[in-house]
Amino acid sequence: MCEGTAQDILALAFKPGVWACVSRQSSVETLREAIDTVATGIRYVAPELVATRAVNSGSPTERVESVNQMHTLNEQEEGTQLTRRERQVLTLIAQGRPRREIAELLKVSPRTIDAYRARLLQKLNLDSSVQLVKYAISTGMAS
Repeated sequence: MCEGTAQDILALAFKPGVWACVSRQSSVETLREAIDTVATGIRYVAPELVATRAVNSGSPTERVESVNQMHTLNEQEEGTQLTRRERQVLTLIAQGRPRREIAELLKVSPRTIDAYRARLLQKLNLDSSVQLVKYAISTGMAS
């Protein structure tokens, strides 16, 4: 169950381990849709949460920004299943650790870390390490 402002809902909805966000007032149909969507491996936020909270909170610019942020996060998350090791590498990259240090910690070669980084960029449709760090922060994998 999600309650709060659009920003609060977005922050909660995309934390690791959270796959669906519905309100207490959501209909049975919405709950079924959430279950079906999550069963296919896609995150779900009830439309009324995004629409209502976005319309009722903040300036028009903030409302558009919140909806755009939700759309961008949905695009990044759809079909993106990171392995445990990929999440480890992403977290360490987001902490600013050099690839040699990451390689030592995970007991692999630095070239393997390069391969993981390239795979993460491809899977998440990102272009740089900076974007990887932003992604890690937005999903709660790093702070």
